[in-house]
Amino acid sequence: MEDDMFMKHAIEEEKRLASIENDIKQIQETISELKIAVDGLVTAWNAAGFLITTIKYAAGFVTAIGILYAYFKGS
Repeated sequence: MEDDMFMKHAIEEEKRLASIENDIKQIQETISELKIAVDGLVTAWNAAGFLITTIKYAAGFVTAIGILYAYFKGS
């Protein structure tokens, strides 16, 4: 009787552990998918940062040209 209870408990524990292992595998797959998505977002963020920096420099350059044009035209 005790052996039957022990075996039943051991089988239930094996099933529980197998379920936990399956859950862990699913979580790892989800993390891998999220890592790919985050890597894409980081790349997009860096590209946007470069674009904003380029626009700022271009705006500064155009402003400087405008100021020089106005200065020389007014002289």
